[in-house]
Order: sequence, then structure tokens, then C-alpha cells
Amino acid sequence: MVANYKVPTGMKLLSPGELQDAIRDVPLLVMPTVQISGAQIGQYVRTVRQIPRAGADPAVLLEYHDESVLTDTGVVAQRRPKHVVIVLEKGVYGYRPSWVYKTTGKVNDLPILRLLDIMDADMDGRAEIFFYVNVSKSDSFVLAFHEGNDTWTEVWRRSPARCDG
Repeated sequence: MVANYKVPTGMKLLSPGELQDAIRDVPLLVMPTVQISGAQIGQYVRTVRQIPRAGADPAVLLEYHDESVLTDTGVVAQRRPKHVVIVLEKGVYGYRPSWVYKTTGKVNDLPILRLLDIMDADMDGRAEIFFYVNVSKSDSFVLAFHEGNDTWTEVWRRSPARCDG
């Protein structure tokens, strides 16, 4: 489905300078809310992608991954997330977070989302975000999130089976 996808014409993307302005305040304003300090942010690998929209400013998807083998402290208040996904939306005063997903990488915590692609699969002018989730050795699935009414919600979940049975 995503192999030959191209951003439809008429969907605006941010210039490099606009993108930098959009994500500039994330380390100071968003990361402390998910218990990541300024000293810890250097441990995370960041990827930035734009979520195009027809006739509107794009949203921005930020992923932060900490793949280090260091163990976190056992004190719950001091655990640091191993994975954070943030979607920034254009507001009156610039870009602000509209969706944040985090996991500490612990056994009973939320699974890590691995980005597959961003595309407008239903052709409504707003792109969906597709993630691969590996819950255990035998349980994995693909998720799609769609933005509507100023919130991102899961709209599709499917096991990655080769054939429908």
C-alpha cells in the first residue's frame, strides 16, 4: 500500500527554517512533562517528519528513541522513557503538542511504536500515521492513527498476516 505513495499535490510542507521553529521548544516545554530532563535528551535519537494536509499547515511528527542498554533506576518517579512520539499541530501561537505517546521500555509498559509511513490512505486530505508494534515474540500488529476534532485516535489495527484466512 505504501510502496509507491507520493504526497498529493496541494499539500504544503514546511521549509527547513519553519520546521526548526516548530520543534525549537520541544526540549524545554514537552520533554519535562514526560520525565526527560535536558541532561537525558542527548541519549535519544530524534527523527522528524511532516504530516501533510490539504489546504492546511502540516503537523510535525517527532520520534525520540533511546536504544541504550543501560538499565533505568527502580524508582518509578525517576524512570525515563525509552521511546516518545510527539505530534505538533499549528496553533495561534505556533506549533504545540496535540498527541504524546511514551514508554519506559519496561515489561508491563506500553509497547514501542515503530513508524512505517505517513500517508493519506483514505484520501480525505489528512494523512494517517502507520506504526508497527511488536508486543511479544508471537504478537505484533500494524496500527493507523487519524487526526480528527483536534485529537489523534487509533482507527485501524491489523495483525501482519500474509493472507486473510
